[in-house]
Amino acid sequence: MLVNAPLIAKLFARPRLWANRRIASGRYGPISRHARSDWVKLDDVEAAEGTKITPERLAAAGLHFNNFEEV
Repeated sequence: MLVNAPLIAKLFARPRLWANRRIASGRYGPISRHARSDWVKLDDVEAAEGTKITPERLAAAGLHFNNFEEV
C-alpha cells in the first residue's frame, strides 16, 4: 500500500513537514510521484521507523477499508 506525507504524519503524530523531509531524503525508499504528491510503500515506512502499523491505527489516521485481510 502506498502512503503520502500527510498520512505518515498522522500515523506518527508528527508535523507533515517532518514526513516530507523523510520522504525527500530517501529514508522510506523509492518515491512514486502521483497527483503532485510523493508516495512511498507502507512496508518501507514500517521498516524505517521500526514499528508495525496496525489496521486500527490506519483507521484512526483516516484510512478506511472494508477488509484489512492480506491476500
